[in-house]
Amino acid sequence: MPPINRPADAETRIANLERAIAELRSGTITSRDGSVVLPAGTSLTVTDPEGQVLAYIGSLGNTRPDGQPHQGTILRRDDGSVALSVQGETGSDPKFWNQFVALWDRSGSIIISDDTISGAGLARPYLPISLAPNYEGMPSVAGATWQDIEVGTFYKQHPKALVTVNFTTSNAETTGQVRVVLDDVVVAGPVDVAFAITRRNFGPVDLPGAPYSQHTLRVQGIRTAGTGTVRAASYALGVQS
Repeated sequence: MPPINRPADAETRIANLERAIAELRSGTITSRDGSVVLPAGTSLTVTDPEGQVLAYIGSLGNTRPDGQPHQGTILRRDDGSVALSVQGETGSDPKFWNQFVALWDRSGSIIISDDTISGAGLARPYLPISLAPNYEGMPSVAGATWQDIEVGTFYKQHPKALVTVNFTTSNAETTGQVRVVLDDVVVAGPVDVAFAITRRNFGPVDLPGAPYSQHTLRVQGIRTAGTGTVRAASYALGVQS
């Protein structure tokens, strides 16, 4: 026969519930309109079964020189290293207080972050800026069939590629054409080339295959008249859809 609940048992259970509710309300988490609310100056901490802190949301435990608490989010790997953060600096210069979003490697170095001082674009990584040679230094071809002027092999990291080509011929009597070839398929052009330096964007063109698949871009030229050369200098960028 199951035990019968007596008034004393009910009173004890009610007291335990009231105590648990009071502990929750005086601690770090309360519920309001379906949302989890943290009292000012506290944080939500997530730990694994071994006690390793995996995430902080809220107060990061320090203040800026103006006395304001430093709020943010820090996500850690199971070895304790920071993986992702939303935080600002706490130094004396207010321009560094703007919070940045950062992806970290295991050594503690930022590998991707936004530039919060300007408010636009990347802070890291530092990306190369391609420079083209001057007219005399441009690679050239002189054949009556399509030939490679520049070739590049790369791994796909964006869905599309944009190729910018500066082109001309070596003298007024020579004309030609240039085009862009991706993996042996013509994807842009041909366009006519004359004795005037012209800049042209080809694309964006779709990059097939899975991320990190390997591809080859070629800028090709052909001479259609004259005895000079078709010259071109180009650079390519991976771009978003």
